[in-house]
Amino acid sequence: MKLDITLNPSGPNGTMTYSDETFQLQLNWDFGGGDCWYIIFIPSVEEWTNETGKPIADRMKMIEFIFEETIRRESKNGSIAQKKGYSGYSYKVNEKSFSIHEKKIPELNKTRRNVVRILLTLRRFFTKNSN
Repeated sequence: MKLDITLNPSGPNGTMTYSDETFQLQLNWDFGGGDCWYIIFIPSVEEWTNETGKPIADRMKMIEFIFEETIRRESKNGSIAQKKGYSGYSYKVNEKSFSIHEKKIPELNKTRRNVVRILLTLRRFFTKNSN
């Protein structure tokens, strides 16, 4: 089955059309803030079948496709290229929306401090046990 999305930006928000060979669903979206790039508004679980005519199992498949395709397209054209300090992307599903986020990686300084702590602990352990 061929799936597709079309983004129609209009300033800080817009519409998105999700489609397959026999179905189209227009969704609204807004730009997020902080580590959130997009908030995409979708029918709730209770409204899904009435508004779309599709089984509820298709709701999560649609969310996953939109997430993967948005990241693929936006990363390819540089809009949301990998930033320093981020390790990838994730999404969060709410009742009537889902959002796409950057995943932060731990700060390098904190990581270095932890490594030094571990090395000092190991040195004390081996020094103590070698006597």
